[in-house]
Amino acid sequence: MAGKILIDIQKPITQTVEAVKALLAWRGRAAEPLPSFVELSSNGRRCVLVLSNKKDCFYVTTARDCSCPARNWHPNGPCKHMRRYFPESKQ
Repeated sequence: MAGKILIDIQKPITQTVEAVKALLAWRGRAAEPLPSFVELSSNGRRCVLVLSNKKDCFYVTTARDCSCPARNWHPNGPCKHMRRYFPESKQ
């Protein structure tokens, strides 16, 4: 199993509100009211789940990519989520 990549995520995937509520419950955090963002980190890597303006989903944002629609329209530059939560990263 050593050296074998089990999960190779190429692009962040937008998450449902229900999925993030389940994650918060698993971590022992309150899900009501919905947080505007949820920060996750492991082994020096950071990921932020950002609640959409319509409050119907959470965008997955990293320093390199974001699952929001604006990122698809402008793939060569950072979206507002990347600029806000990863200001130290320059593309």
